[in-house]
Amino acid sequence: MISPNISPKELTLYERLRRLDFHPKTKDDFKVRTAYGGATSVVALACMVCLFLTELKYSMDKEIVDHMYVNSSRDTRLLFNFNMTFPSVSCQLLSADAMDPLGNKQEGVESHVFKTRLDAAGNPLSAKTWHKLGDTFTDVDVLAKHEEDSKAQFVQGEEEMEQWVEVDEDEDGEEREVEDEDGQKVWRKMKKVIGKRRKCGNCYGAGEEGECCNTCYSVKEAYDRRGWAFMGLNVEQCQQENLKNPLGEEGADEGCNIHGSLLLTQESGNVHFAPGEQLRHSGALNVADLVMFTFLKFNISHEIHHMSLGEEFPGFKSPLSNQVRSVADGYGMYQYYLKVVPTVYKHLNKASTVSNQYAVSEHIRHINPGSNRGLPGVWFFYDTSPVHVEFEERRRGLLPFLTSVCAIVGGVFSVFGVVDGVVHNLIQRGVGGGMKKGGAPGS
Repeated sequence: MISPNISPKELTLYERLRRLDFHPKTKDDFKVRTAYGGATSVVALACMVCLFLTELKYSMDKEIVDHMYVNSSRDTRLLFNFNMTFPSVSCQLLSADAMDPLGNKQEGVESHVFKTRLDAAGNPLSAKTWHKLGDTFTDVDVLAKHEEDSKAQFVQGEEEMEQWVEVDEDEDGEEREVEDEDGQKVWRKMKKVIGKRRKCGNCYGAGEEGECCNTCYSVKEAYDRRGWAFMGLNVEQCQQENLKNPLGEEGADEGCNIHGSLLLTQESGNVHFAPGEQLRHSGALNVADLVMFTFLKFNISHEIHHMSLGEEFPGFKSPLSNQVRSVADGYGMYQYYLKVVPTVYKHLNKASTVSNQYAVSEHIRHINPGSNRGLPGVWFFYDTSPVHVEFEERRRGLLPFLTSVCAIVGGVFSVFGVVDGVVHNLIQRGVGGGMKKGGAPGS
């Protein structure tokens, strides 16, 4: 024991350290151990363990921190993933394309799109086939231009013809007697060449004498002049143009699944699904027939199995996935407007994921044949926001964990120390009061 009369300067280093002890010890002889004190200690220890495990789990879990910023140097490319089913549209008729905001075809788009024919129950009828992007018909003006182009087409069947042409003196040839411009017979150096000439197509009894019908359209035109009904089933010209009675029943009960991905090159524009592939071969139809055929065969009812604009990341949600849209008459343009938000997700232990989120609104525009307001189709208009979102995975680290553990141990020890003291005093007062009330023993 250190004498209080000793000057601090006379104390040794060991004795000075003893004076700094904030936790003075008492001898075991002066300590009182009780059953309720032991119970309090057990509860305190259990609370410490429980809180420690909770803090450990919290420290090991990943925390996701997000923030937004404006990025003017963003990548203009956009990955468009989709999987859609058109239960009432034949795969021959369905086509897809991507356009920029001005309505021009996007150049340089990387396309990986496939189509699968489906029966009325939605079961595949064949293996999936690769689909070439483009050649969609979106309005009546495009169909009118297509009709004009069809009139100028000729069948590919040609036959050889021979003719004599005049050659220069230094070229190989032979002297032949020919007539000049005045009808006088002269000798000139001529050469025989073999060329091609169009064969005279059969008009199947509808054409005038000597008339040639070299296209499916010209055969139909001849039939129209006669007032005859034209179906084109056995017309050679129509078969060569791959036309199989577009107004008939073939494919009427078929549907089509179209899926894949497009790497778009514009930060805004549209991707649409519209009539295309089969109408390219419909040279037997005029504009009115094409429009009516489109409305009859292209029902825009559809199911979106999946729709995303980039790679998926933890917490990713797609508003359009697993959505069904049904239209009774099919006469309309179903339009989706996507507001695209570029997103970067920074993983804790691997490379970051660069993707996009989107918000969507939708509108159906009903149109009727002959209204000249467009053709049926499903459109996805998208526009990329300059605001980017960044998600980052984090963990709290070792130092915050140790700080929390110390707080748990010290807090639980202090609280249950107070609880133990309160319980002890209450019990002691109860025992003391009972003794006073009963009197001293032996009195």
